[in-house]
Amino acid sequence: VFAQHALGTDNFDAHPNLKEIGEKIAKRCKGLPLAAKTLGGLLCGKLSRPAWEHILKSQIWELKETKSNILPALRLSYHYLPSCLKPCFVYCALFPKDHEFEKNQLVLLWVASGVLQQQSVEAGHQYFDELVSRAFLQRSSGNKSRFVMHDLIHDLAQFVTGESCFNLEQKFEFDKKSKVNYEKVRHLSCIRGFFDISKKFEVLNVMKCLRTFIPVGSKRWCHISNVVVHDWLPKLRCLRALSLEGYTMNKLPDSIGDLIHLKYLNLSETLIESLPESVGFLLQLQTLLLFNCHKFLKLPVTIGNLIYLHHLDIEGTSSLKEMPSEIGNLKNLLTLSKLIVGKENRLMKLSNLKNFLRLKGKLSILNLENVLNGQDAMEADLKNIDGLDELHLEWTSDSGNMRNKTNEEMQILKWLKPHSNLKSLTIVSYGGQEFPSWIGDPFFSNLSYLKLRDCKRCTLFPSLGLSPVLKELIIEDIEGTEIVGPEFYGTGTFSSLEKLVFQNMLNWKEWTSPTGSGGEFLCLVNLEIKNCPKLTGHLPSQFSSLVNLVINGCPELRCLSTTSLVSLRNLHIGDCNVILLKSMIDLTSLTQLRIGNISEMSCLPKCFTQFLTALENLEIEGCKELTCLWEDGSETINLACLKKMEIRSCPLLVSLTGKEQGLLPLSLKHLVLSSCEALESLLPDLMMRKMGGSNSNSIDMLRLEELELRGCPSLRSLSLPITVKRLRIKGCENLESLPDGILMKDDGDNNSNLEYLFIEKLPLLNSFQRGQLPASLKEFKVYNCEGLESISKGMLHQCTGLRSIKIWNCQRLKGLSSLDCLSNLIELYIGSCHALESIPNLALCIPNLKVLKIWSCTNLKSFPSTTMSQLKSLQDLGIEDCPNIELIPSPGGNENGGLLLDLPPNLTKVWLDDAILKFLLPNTTQKLSNPVPDEHLATVAGCGLHNLTSLQWLTISCRTWPPDIVLPSSLTTLWIEDVFP
Repeated sequence: VFAQHALGTDNFDAHPNLKEIGEKIAKRCKGLPLAAKTLGGLLCGKLSRPAWEHILKSQIWELKETKSNILPALRLSYHYLPSCLKPCFVYCALFPKDHEFEKNQLVLLWVASGVLQQQSVEAGHQYFDELVSRAFLQRSSGNKSRFVMHDLIHDLAQFVTGESCFNLEQKFEFDKKSKVNYEKVRHLSCIRGFFDISKKFEVLNVMKCLRTFIPVGSKRWCHISNVVVHDWLPKLRCLRALSLEGYTMNKLPDSIGDLIHLKYLNLSETLIESLPESVGFLLQLQTLLLFNCHKFLKLPVTIGNLIYLHHLDIEGTSSLKEMPSEIGNLKNLLTLSKLIVGKENRLMKLSNLKNFLRLKGKLSILNLENVLNGQDAMEADLKNIDGLDELHLEWTSDSGNMRNKTNEEMQILKWLKPHSNLKSLTIVSYGGQEFPSWIGDPFFSNLSYLKLRDCKRCTLFPSLGLSPVLKELIIEDIEGTEIVGPEFYGTGTFSSLEKLVFQNMLNWKEWTSPTGSGGEFLCLVNLEIKNCPKLTGHLPSQFSSLVNLVINGCPELRCLSTTSLVSLRNLHIGDCNVILLKSMIDLTSLTQLRIGNISEMSCLPKCFTQFLTALENLEIEGCKELTCLWEDGSETINLACLKKMEIRSCPLLVSLTGKEQGLLPLSLKHLVLSSCEALESLLPDLMMRKMGGSNSNSIDMLRLEELELRGCPSLRSLSLPITVKRLRIKGCENLESLPDGILMKDDGDNNSNLEYLFIEKLPLLNSFQRGQLPASLKEFKVYNCEGLESISKGMLHQCTGLRSIKIWNCQRLKGLSSLDCLSNLIELYIGSCHALESIPNLALCIPNLKVLKIWSCTNLKSFPSTTMSQLKSLQDLGIEDCPNIELIPSPGGNENGGLLLDLPPNLTKVWLDDAILKFLLPNTTQKLSNPVPDEHLATVAGCGLHNLTSLQWLTISCRTWPPDIVLPSSLTTLWIEDVFP
């Protein structure tokens, strides 16, 4: 590892003079790969022996480890970091461990916080890459576009930074007597909570010199107190970087203008609708992020004052319909994700683009129908903005053909020719009949992505065959084109194209190749043709590299190609004629096949299936005339690799094979049959097949592991192979019993491997046959079985590994006597079982239960309250809408009449309703949802909620609020429902 990072190779063969020193340095890393990586990165590019000896003999190796336990190798790596990298690295101590961050966002924070010696994004990116190469930062294993810091490296950063960086954890409580000197904190991050109340941020009042405030963690519906946003944050006059990203706030206070040193403001993914005019006082602001603010409506006119603004990200602001002309003053912009062209003089004009020659990255220009003429487009001078990588040009969709400016739009697009550095181009709703010649010009030597969408009047495509590096071409909703012919190719062959998509070409009839053509599409891997209802004839035959093919909504297409598709692995055919399917031969490499809505197909064509020797997954959906899969079961011999098969919405399917002796492929492991109304049975041959011919006594078992049956009302019986591990049956109204092979008799045994059993909507199932479910069962669900009256005693007796039981809406179910000896059960859910009258003693039956939820059992009366405290593992308890429940008083009773629900000691969540609110709750509760009737309010107050020191979430439903109720200091979220004045 050390040699790889130091020399770029696994050994020292090219540098024998460094081998002995290198081995000694590696030995000092004590087998820790991280230390080897950082030291290797430190010595990368340094090939002199003295440089390596200097590291080996450094006195830092001899320093005694302090309480921080920072490894000497890591200290050494930091010590020799270039001075320009050290503050950037230390700044990362701001974030909590395991936090994943984006490269660009971190660099922008570095710039705003002043930790870069060169105050530029380019320098920041170079520094970032250098830290990655030295293993101080590393790519996230879960998301390759994000980065993380190893725990040991994070410890090093925190050790070096001292008290300047601080992370506000979710359960943080400000303590004035803390040893932390909060006045020294300069950079603060906080982990978002569902409700971030002001108490969490009291520490802000002593952080007078704070420069960075950044929330991290979940961004889903997190709330922050208005006191924090409107009162406390605006008083932190030293702030350089402020983020409120991900909070459900909709307004920024006018006092935000007081933060005159602010350089970075991130309001992305909030509900904010506008910015106050006082934003115009933030003259030092360099970065303003409003990404995915879907309710954002208006930018202030004063934004034109922000002449040092470099980054304005308004991508995803779908409600923003106009931009003030004052944005044209922002001549230092490097990032402008969107420009909306307006009609009125007070709004942005396309010609304002000439002020933004420094733009980089991505730019979308919208509402181009508001451009008056080509002169305005020419003044935009788009061709001189050489930093753009992606350009999106869009006119408002003209679905009613109301625009009549064909010639004007052609001139406008002609003058919107970008710089040749462009890599990606999208044109949407352009109204011209043809495209200007610059589209497809080989001059664009970097263009790898082109998308043309909703250009309804276009009759001719640009010539794109000569585009030297074009890899992805998408053409959608172009209704005027009838023929794709030689003009599409020009004199080129699409030599680099890897993906080609045609979609919603409603009048496209023919695709022809140039005369005497050859060698086109040599690199094409993905081809999609969707909803081209008039396309006929043959498709080009030059697809030798094609791996993925989608043809959908082409009912007139009869033949794919005159050559075989030897490389094809994934095929999706939908809304086409079966003749097209028959034209595809020699698909010997195909592994994935999806077939949908194929007309005139009663079974899969034998000429098509006989070559599918590599097929692994088969999906068939919406084939209304399909009666069986194969006419002859022997056809399945060719499907030796088939592992997964799903058949959905085939109403005439009677059986899987046309003949009774037909068999399924032995390799099949996953089978789904859904909405096959005519299917009456799955043959016994589903379980086994004879090998060596019909006269052989040798038997080979089907390897099926998962079976799912949904919406098969004609199915009356079912047999299962013992190999099935997961079984789900839903909506098979005529199925009266569980499949053969599941239950074992009381005096017998079976070899079932069933682990997951889910039955739903079987109205004729009134009881389970006498017998026991297999010992292998881990999860058992019964939903919407209206006729089920009992789960017989002993049915689950063998299920010692059962971990979850969920029973819902079985309205005739009267008892649960089968819940015995389930020592490993973790979850028990019982809901909407209105005939259920009692619950057994759970402490004896299920001693290790962690989750218990009971709701809407209106006749439930007997509940084992006195032994609940013995469920030491119970963490999550819910009892709701059980109005007739009767709890046996605890022997000790209490002063409120002897009614005490003796709850387990380790609960973290509790849901109770008004029927049992009168019972005292333990002090380890984390979540409480309690509709409280007035007569019990005094009890609640008397119980002393303030003693529940772990209570974080409280919901109370009542008509009046008790004035003397005392809440615990641990409470972070309070819900009050149905309160009337």
